[in-house]
Order: sequence, then structure tokens, then C-alpha cells
Amino acid sequence: MEAKALFTLLLLSLLSIDGYSVTFNYLNQCVHSVWIAASPGIGVTMPEYGPDTLTIFDTPDAWSGMIWVRTQCTTSASNWNRPNRMPRPTADLSGDPTALHH
Repeated sequence: MEAKALFTLLLLSLLSIDGYSVTFNYLNQCVHSVWIAASPGIGVTMPEYGPDTLTIFDTPDAWSGMIWVRTQCTTSASNWNRPNRMPRPTADLSGDPTALHH
């Protein structure tokens, strides 16, 4: 129990230090592509990741935000229903990252 408490304290102290970036590793183990997004942005230039793709995100210093994964998106111009937005069956952010619609 002491080791768990020490680990928790260490983790909390690391999270409270300003000025350090964090690295996220995402391995797509799905049999289909996924689309990764972040708010605020972290420089994702290729949002679509195929099966068995390892993606590494380095967040800027003192970054605070959300990273999420969507499925069944399309980049086909004929399927775009709003300017500058991709249809996303698993989440339609509509410009508001707190408004997820399923």
C-alpha cells in the first residue's frame, strides 16, 4: 500500500509541474482506419491512421486539452455536409468540443 501511495504522490507531483511536455503514444489495433483529433490542436497534420499504425504526439509545454479518436469518417468531397468539416458518425463536434453527438 505504501508503494501505491508513493507512486500516486509522484504522479501527482509530476502532473503539477508546469513547463513540461507530455508524449502520447496511440497504437491503432482496430481493423479499420481511425481519425485522431485534439482540442486545442497539437499539430496533427495527418488525422487518418490505418490499422496497426503507431502514432506519437508530443504536446507543447503546459498544454491542456483533449485528444479523441473517431471512426467511420470520410474525406470524400461528395459527402461533406458543411464547409470545412468532415462527417463523423461517432462524434459530430459542430465546432464545440464539449458537445458530442452520437
